[in-house]
Amino acid sequence: MKEKDQKERDWDREMREVDKPGLGIGMLVWPYSHACGLKLVFYLIGATTVTIAGVWSALTSWKRRLSIAHTLSIILIIWGLGLAGRQLLPRLYGKTPVPFFCPEP
Repeated sequence: MKEKDQKERDWDREMREVDKPGLGIGMLVWPYSHACGLKLVFYLIGATTVTIAGVWSALTSWKRRLSIAHTLSIILIIWGLGLAGRQLLPRLYGKTPVPFFCPEP
């Protein structure tokens, strides 16, 4: 009985670690334009949340020795950094500056 409970808890922990990539997939279908302004800020907060969820998941999966969850966590960290970098790098290091704030019409 105890062995069955342990396996069930391990599976439950694994599933809690694996559901975090849903955040990263959700960022792919972000329903708003995020070119500039407040919508860009919210998009970057979402990308930061994906990265933080990946770090948190990586730490807990490493502690619990959950290899599949740890691999997915590393991918989630890279994905979150890529999402943020895709928006920030052209604004910070681009040859033609892309504005953070929307220009006045």
